[in-house]
Amino acid sequence: MTPVEQTPPLTARTAFLTSICLNRAAGSLECLAGTQGGTLEVPDRQFHGILETETTFEKIVEQLRRYRAVGRLSAAILLSLTAGITAAGCGSTSQETPPHLTSIEDLRQIQERADTEALKKTGQVKLWGLSRILPSVPGPGVPLFSDSFDNLSNWHHEGLGSMTQPEPNLMQLNCTGSAQGGTGCMAFCKEDFPDSILIGFDLRVLTTNGLLIAFVASRGRQGEDMLAGLPPRRGVFADYVFNPRLRSYHVSLSRYDDDGVHTGTSNWRRNPGLFLMEQQPDLCKEPRRWYHVAILKEGPLLCMAVDGSTAAGFLDHNEIPDAIPGAGKIGFRAIGRHVIVQIRNFTVSRTEHWQSRQPTSPSTGKNRGRSS
Repeated sequence: MTPVEQTPPLTARTAFLTSICLNRAAGSLECLAGTQGGTLEVPDRQFHGILETETTFEKIVEQLRRYRAVGRLSAAILLSLTAGITAAGCGSTSQETPPHLTSIEDLRQIQERADTEALKKTGQVKLWGLSRILPSVPGPGVPLFSDSFDNLSNWHHEGLGSMTQPEPNLMQLNCTGSAQGGTGCMAFCKEDFPDSILIGFDLRVLTTNGLLIAFVASRGRQGEDMLAGLPPRRGVFADYVFNPRLRSYHVSLSRYDDDGVHTGTSNWRRNPGLFLMEQQPDLCKEPRRWYHVAILKEGPLLCMAVDGSTAAGFLDHNEIPDAIPGAGKIGFRAIGRHVIVQIRNFTVSRTEHWQSRQPTSPSTGKNRGRSS
């Protein structure tokens, strides 16, 4: 009789990682819409071996992708496992702790060296996120905030141009006479939001001589409120992406150049430093058309969907010598020679994944989030 191969005992490290990964996977399967055919089984000997022998994030994910290729992991579980491994502390590509940020010049030098090396190897600049991830954006969970734009009292304006309401229940950003990289029309929601959120809004861009940028997790690097706790900004791009006191992610939408040509791509970046995390198709191509945009921010995982189609996503495995942006403010930047952008039905909610990890308790079913 052929002996049955038994799963080897787990070491403390493997057990710890497996526990976290399975917890995240179990909480994600139901909320990752559109995933078919995935089953969750106790990891076998091969999976244990992956966690036991591979110590860097990229190597673990590479092995998991191979595992996925032979049909042993669903796409939902693969995504959850990679996010779980990041949360478990395998996020750095080096086993050494990255040096602490001392200046913006440090970041520029780190980025320049990495881009030079990547160009030699691949002909492209470095992507700092684990790219090629295409998760389905989950539905909204516990409501935190909504704004139907009865007025603009929830929003703070910086830079040139203006916030206006040419018709009821929308916010319009007007930027004229600038250029990309220059002074833009900035609007930040005055509320601070936690991590693990889903942001939703309708977007219509009326012009084709610039773009819109959405900022997520904008907060002082010492935890300050970016509006009340930091020096005023002028609306110049460098005030937000090379500011040594401010941390955030941002993504571009409806990305036309100043001459009215659509670039075809949308960029995710991390600040300070303007690190390129991911490049994806820009799905907001038609002017004067309403799009619904959903942005998921859950720790190191970020992705964006437009009208239900996910453009792309990435995992930040934290090669950059600074903390990953977490909680903070949400804002918009209209920038270009002539840019008019309209936003309506702005909402922020906890993710379904976050809900699945919380203890159950009696609820009245009422919306406890703040609305305006």
